[in-house]
Amino acid sequence: MSTTLADRPVREIGLRYFDLAELRDLCGYFGPGGADALFDRFAEELPYYADVLERALAVSDLRTLARTVHNLRGTVLSFSCMGLAPLCDSVRTFCERGDVEASRQAAAVLAQANRRALAELQRLREPGGLLAA
Repeated sequence: MSTTLADRPVREIGLRYFDLAELRDLCGYFGPGGADALFDRFAEELPYYADVLERALAVSDLRTLARTVHNLRGTVLSFSCMGLAPLCDSVRTFCERGDVEASRQAAAVLAQANRRALAELQRLREPGGLLAA
């Protein structure tokens, strides 16, 4: 029996969206207002990926879907959003196996997790949040 992440049902994968120490460092890199700049850049990237994922799924284009989640994985890691990388890995593995239905389900969970990660980043930058100025 395989124990790779891609073989587990996506709903069983625990998420911890951000590495807070790395996120603070990244905000510091952006200077004053770093949390706002970080959120704005992250929020700009995700809708693009969501659109490409949706279009690829609509036509069962697993090759484009795999390439897109690979790129998305790099984006989320560059923004210290470590919790989304395993979901990207799952989608990509299902795509590489040619499993359209599993890819579709995993991509739906990834899309939901993207929205939750954005909401979490917003909470972190609100007054009293860990990234508040």
